[in-house]
Amino acid sequence: MNFLQGCFSTETKNIEDYKYAVIYTNMFEKAVIHLYNEKGKFLSKHKTKYRGMPLGAFMERPIHMNNKVYYANPQSKYNTNEFILELNKSNLQIKEIPNEEKIAPTVWTVDKEFAYMSEGDLTSSKLAKTNIATGKQVASTKFKGEANYMIEHSDKLFYTLQSR
Repeated sequence: MNFLQGCFSTETKNIEDYKYAVIYTNMFEKAVIHLYNEKGKFLSKHKTKYRGMPLGAFMERPIHMNNKVYYANPQSKYNTNEFILELNKSNLQIKEIPNEEKIAPTVWTVDKEFAYMSEGDLTSSKLAKTNIATGKQVASTKFKGEANYMIEHSDKLFYTLQSR
């Protein structure tokens, strides 16, 4: 299954054996997921309750692992969102992964167990670590410097900050 950029209320009862999913999204309208088969034939569309799914975060593409796709939408319409989204590719259910620090994640990543979310101004950044399964924040800290990027690799978190 391939996901192209672009929760859940479906116009069809079943999720067919799709090959491609296209997410149509913008900041003001709720995203809609269109499913297509291997030949590109439209199968169905599924409405979500989320706006701007991959538009607001400073990521080149969403993260995918364990049959899930992770997106951030730190702002939709005129609202700040303090979570990242986990889209289950098998049933198209979307789960919010929150943080207690009220971070609208503009810099974020996930590993098999945790979601890491950060935001900040030009001089300081907050970082929160949330257990994906429980949705409970397990740690947080603050740093001097503007958060630019983070990546998880081999159970290590690499977090770049720009000092001013």
